Amino acid sequence: MRARSTQRQSSIVTVGSKDFTESELLAEIVAQMLESKNIAVDRQFDLGGTFLTARSLRARSISIRNIRGTSFTEILHHAPISDPRAVYDQIKREYFAGST
Repeated sequence: MRARSTQRQSSIVTVGSKDFTESELLAEIVAQMLESKNIAVDRQFDLGGTFLTARSLRARSISIRNIRGTSFTEILHHAPISDPRAVYDQIKREYFAGST
């Protein structure tokens, strides 16, 4: 699955994925869900491993990426926890601290 663009409106959401099948499938599901809501999507799949996609998300060259425990433990160096909302909230705070 390589990048495919759809332009239905002026703002485009860029969906990125890591370089393995599960990540690409989840990204495609998100892309199709957005398109079903008439949101234009630019697919940037197979970007590489965890660190490259994390850097792309922080740089805002992609808008959405499958964020899971890997970001929480390997990128941000937190001990694993089992509360998915707490993981999401912490990643969001740290990835975008100081951004507008």
